[in-house]
Amino acid sequence: MVFVWIGGSVVDDYYGKEVQKWLEKNSYLKEKIYFLPFRKDAIQLMSDFDVFLLTSDSEGMPLVVLEALALGIPVVSTDVGCVGEVLGPERVQKTTEGILKALENALAASNLKTHVAKHDELSKFVACYLQLYNTKNK
Repeated sequence: MVFVWIGGSVVDDYYGKEVQKWLEKNSYLKEKIYFLPFRKDAIQLMSDFDVFLLTSDSEGMPLVVLEALALGIPVVSTDVGCVGEVLGPERVQKTTEGILKALENALAASNLKTHVAKHDELSKFVACYLQLYNTKNK
């Protein structure tokens, strides 16, 4: 199993530097944890993911969640923006422990070799979106 973090400024911040120091002390993990800068080919890299994890503190509607779902990748996220309406409560968590449990469940349930887009997740998203739209426009 490999952990890949794709993004820009996060790696340059305090916590990113702390993780880099920790990796230097635990060099045996350097082949298992990768911090990548912003990349234009992130979607191509995502196609190999077993699970997509979003740990943002603040988001509107992160399109990357929809991109991961379109690739058939299970998503686990913090409770930001409208991600809860897209994913449902079992994969949207508010605590570290909840995120870890949701990740374990997603990994256990996912096919680690092939990702197949799940029509039911897309249908669920569209139904929730329409329900929210119709509620707000009455």
